Amino acid sequence: MKPHVYLISILLIFSACLVEESTHDKTDSCLSNHECETGLVCHSTTLTCVSPDELFRHQDGECPAGFSFLEEGACIDIDECNEGRHDCASAEFCTNTEGSFECSCPDGYEGDGKVCTDIDECAASGSCGESATCINTAGGFTCTCAPGFTGDGFDCWDVDECGMTTATCDLNATCLNKDGGFDCTCNPGFDGDGLSCSDINECENDTHDCPEGGNCSNTEGSFTCSCPEGYTFAAGACEDIDECTEGLFECGENALCVNEDGGYSCTCEQGFEGDGQNCTDINECALETDNCDVNATCENNAGGWSCSCDEGFSGQGQSCDDIDECDLGTHDCSPNAACTNGVGTFSCACNEGFSGDGNTCEDVNECEEVPPPCDTSEICVNTDGDYFCDFITF
Repeated sequence: MKPHVYLISILLIFSACLVEESTHDKTDSCLSNHECETGLVCHSTTLTCVSPDELFRHQDGECPAGFSFLEEGACIDIDECNEGRHDCASAEFCTNTEGSFECSCPDGYEGDGKVCTDIDECAASGSCGESATCINTAGGFTCTCAPGFTGDGFDCWDVDECGMTTATCDLNATCLNKDGGFDCTCNPGFDGDGLSCSDINECENDTHDCPEGGNCSNTEGSFTCSCPEGYTFAAGACEDIDECTEGLFECGENALCVNEDGGYSCTCEQGFEGDGQNCTDINECALETDNCDVNATCENNAGGWSCSCDEGFSGQGQSCDDIDECDLGTHDCSPNAACTNGVGTFSCACNEGFSGDGNTCEDVNECEEVPPPCDTSEICVNTDGDYFCDFITF
């Protein structure tokens, strides 16, 4: 603090008389002599620049303690703080007073000013807000919100790292906010500490629930189940698809579909041969693999054959019996012929006295034979199929 010129009342200090000179018109205001023009001093009472003649003067030219004497005969206060004449702990702790000084500790310190010690504000509860850390400093303290909180240290509130997307959870983890922090938990299908999550291969770990015989395919965070080709997923299991019944087959013409586990096969129908896609007719007659009777004729047809009994035989073709045309009268022999049955046929022979092929028989005129059949003394008489000799009568 700059020195000030103070008027000293002798009556108050030494009970001596001072002569007060006439006052000068007040001009400029001031707090110290340095603020006044040359030749003027600062009046300590009016705080204005005045002539030194206007100050009180000590009668014997001496000033009380804490003041110094000017050549003009005035007493001026000594600024012990500024001139280093104090015994305070520091000039910053010193406050100049009229004729003396005072020592006081600044805020944040305690003591008599001559000895000052720092006050540990952090030792007292409630200096900082809840969820804040107090740090003592020389003459003060600072409050800092704890990690996971934000504010000025006196008022702190939780930071929602999950909502602010400042959490360091893995992309495959779930963030759960809590006071002053957050927790990371790997999502189902992933394994780890939440900060780093890796996919669980349920197929390799055999932790899937795919049905027996099904295929497990691992996916990111999960898995899928599928049935092998030819099977379908039903009622929690893989069941065979009957391609034949459901019309899902591709077989050739004249082929049959045969269902199998997980698929099907094609087989040529009876009477055909091939790979099931291309089937050709089997000629059982030519291969003599038919079952026709030896007295029947085999006729090949698509996918099989038929048997017909030969002429002269009767039956269904697989078994043929001889027809006795002679007994049944179905022959065509002449009435004058004898029918003789044969295997599968018959024969006709003209009766004695007739001639022909058996189908046609004509009477033989034995009387015309040479030599005649009768004696010369007899007459030959031809008959149908025969003759007789009659005596000649005169």
